[in-house]
Formats: sequence, C-alpha cells, structure tokens
Amino acid sequence: MQAMFASPLPTSSRLRVGVICHGEQLPPSFIEGLEREVIEPLPITTMSLDKHLDLQVLLLWLSPNSSQRVLGAMTSWISQQDRRIGLMGCAPNGDVNDTIAAFEAGADDFVAGRCGVRELASRIHALRQRLVQPFVAPGLSYSGLNLDAPSHEVIREGKTIQLSTTEVAVLRVLLNAEGKTLSRNTILDKAWGDHHFEVGERAVDNVILRLRRKLGAPQVIETVRGVGFRLAGQQA
Repeated sequence: MQAMFASPLPTSSRLRVGVICHGEQLPPSFIEGLEREVIEPLPITTMSLDKHLDLQVLLLWLSPNSSQRVLGAMTSWISQQDRRIGLMGCAPNGDVNDTIAAFEAGADDFVAGRCGVRELASRIHALRQRLVQPFVAPGLSYSGLNLDAPSHEVIREGKTIQLSTTEVAVLRVLLNAEGKTLSRNTILDKAWGDHHFEVGERAVDNVILRLRRKLGAPQVIETVRGVGFRLAGQQA
C-alpha cells in the first residue's frame, strides 16, 4: 500500500492529505487520480497520529455506520494540533445517515455514496481554500464573544476556545445577525452554503449544542421556540 502512494511530482507543490482507511480501502485508481490533481495522499494509521504530521487535510475513507465515532475521534485530535487541519470523510457505501452523523461529529465536508476522484479532489481543494481564507475579518464581536475566524478561535471572558470550521461558520452567521433571530433553514443556507441540501436541520441543533458546551455558557445562544436561534443581547 505504501508504494501505491509514491508521488512522481515534488511534494512542495502538492496539497498534503493524510488518508486513514477504516473498513474500506482507498482504490489505487483514486490514489493515482488524486496525484494528478496536485494532491499528495499520505497513508497513515491512528497509531501514527502521535507523531508530527505536516498535513493540510485529513481524509477518512469509511465503512457505513462508522462515521460519527471515527470522525468524532479525529475532530478531537485536530483540536489539539498547533494549526488547523481540514477534516473530510467519504463513505462510498454509505447513505444520508452517514452524512448527518459526520457533520454532527464535526466534519468539515463529507461524501456518502458514489463519488468520482475529480469530485473528491475538488472538494479537498475547496476545503483547503476555506481554511486559508477567513470567513470574516478578525475581531467580529457581539454578546461578549470575539471571533477570530482565520485562527478558528473565539474569545469569551479572556478564554480562547478552538472551533471547528463548521462551528466557526455557524457562529459567524449568528454574530453577523447581531441578536436577530435566525431560522434553522437560514443558518443552514448561510453556514453550509452549497452543501446545505446534504444535511438537515438536526445538524444545526447539534452544532449549536457543541458551541454552547465549548463556550461554557448555554445562555449566550438563545433558542426561540418555533423559530430558531439568536445570540443574547450585548453583555457588559
């Protein structure tokens, strides 16, 4: 398997993508195809995650019904790294339930079912672009929260809290609303963009739940029954 990942082009010009296979094997044709798309796929195991890995994106190639558990573990690992690494999953034999579970676990992108190598490469490059280009200018503030989007951090009461790409996107939408109530569909459309049709409203609820836990202040994000969510009023 190691030999199949050998890259014929200089690695400095390639996007470094760690690949972990869980129950499914990444086909050799995909390995070759990713290399043609200026991507350097690097086979790794969960055991090697303790080593220093110079990765830009982590791709999990998964069997059905394993998305939430495996992606959840990788989300935890990424949160401990010095710099942001994109997290993407693919379950070639999965379905919409795997997609929902993946986004609930904190994945930045996910594909369930048949996926061509060019689509996969396109998604990987798009994810990397989202990571290196800030969603908003640093310092967007409201309700005692200060979002530093490029660093994927929010500061509350002097404490710096690391967020996933999806959590940043949802918090950005709420901050821009400045206390106005937003429906789940509105948050889906603004935070997930073109991928909003792949997830349901439950994904919004789960991201809100994770944000409340990380912020350590559930009251900061208010639930407006029958409507959606909003940030609480400005705090002193």
